[in-house]
Amino acid sequence: MKKQIAAVIALSVVLLTSGCDASAQEPQPEQEELPADALNIQATVLDITPETLIVRTNAGQEYVLRLDGDEIAQDTKILSGSYVSIDYTGDLSKQSSAPDVLRVSKSTAKGVENYSSAMVAQGRIVKTGKQMIALKTESGKVYEFSTADAVQRADGGLEEGMWVRVVFDGQGSDTRKAAVRQISQMHRTQDSYVIEGMLSEYDKKKATAQLKDDSRQVYQVQLDQAVIELDEPEKPQRAAVLYHERAEMDDKAQFVLQADRVVQAGEKSSFCAVVEEYDEKTKELKLHRSNGALLRLRIDESLVPAKGLDTRDLVEVFYLGASTERTLSQNVEIVEIRSVEKAEKAELMLLGVVQANDEKGLLIRTPQGGRVLFESKASKNSISPAVTVGDRVCVYYSGWLSEQPERGNEAAQVTHVSRWLV
Repeated sequence: MKKQIAAVIALSVVLLTSGCDASAQEPQPEQEELPADALNIQATVLDITPETLIVRTNAGQEYVLRLDGDEIAQDTKILSGSYVSIDYTGDLSKQSSAPDVLRVSKSTAKGVENYSSAMVAQGRIVKTGKQMIALKTESGKVYEFSTADAVQRADGGLEEGMWVRVVFDGQGSDTRKAAVRQISQMHRTQDSYVIEGMLSEYDKKKATAQLKDDSRQVYQVQLDQAVIELDEPEKPQRAAVLYHERAEMDDKAQFVLQADRVVQAGEKSSFCAVVEEYDEKTKELKLHRSNGALLRLRIDESLVPAKGLDTRDLVEVFYLGASTERTLSQNVEIVEIRSVEKAEKAELMLLGVVQANDEKGLLIRTPQGGRVLFESKASKNSISPAVTVGDRVCVYYSGWLSEQPERGNEAAQVTHVSRWLV
């Protein structure tokens, strides 16, 4: 079909130019109009023959594509090492049905791997399509990304409502043209906390309430739509509130928090943490939460994951009861511990604004107003000199933060830094 379209275009050019004198300018070749379902990837050519094109995307995936001979313009030279733009129809992920390559051309983009090009966006998927997703960040902005050439690390594929992190090369002003390297499912429970107490003073119009915990600490809670899960929200009752953001102090010296939802009685909650040490004799497990808080847990041997509990492992802890940013309540029951990543692959991420990048280390101010000083790097290139004061960045690191992260974090080692799209 592609050859028939090309033939019609060629015939049209002949008819239009007949009768013109020899001094008339040569007509420019017309590009074939792409079908509505056409997709695109950017990739580096590993090998090319008249019948086959082998490429590698920025995400590291390699594809062997079949060529018919009319996909590359006659005046275009595509060689091994060329960075190309490939228009096609079909599904690259299915080996049984090879995609139909429509056009191969030299790309104006670059397959680079440095700080100035790499960006990160994270948020909730609000729309999925054929090899695309729309991502809503925590600032409320929505960005669209092509998933054609991205490595996807999500169980069961990408679905609406899923929290993901997108690593890409390109401009935040037009992410649809970005070269996506990787899409990873995020563990939103990493910074979640649960407060139990008496929920009262519910204001339906403002969707707010007051929560008094067992230590008589009072919280002003912004409940959004979570409160509708309660049978009689207007009546004072025992409840547990799950939230992610750190509780802030208002001008009345009361804590204010944005609730994700109200946890039902007997419902499991969870958080992610990094293992410092597990003593097989005493059954004591030392964990560090993402804010550096140290937890000491006595656990039953049956809760130890099949892969074990080694230093720097990333785990998810499921529990019944209440937790704050620093502690678990005394009546908490640990019901399950899952291995998320073993130490050699475990990597955490911190978002923030650069306050300093010098011989003392990389100083970050977090969205909650705290400061974190990173002094250790996995390699000399882990923190680029291009990282400057005022940059919004994602800092990837292994290990854990200390309980006073603004003073230094000996157990945290920076692996790389990327720009952060809000």
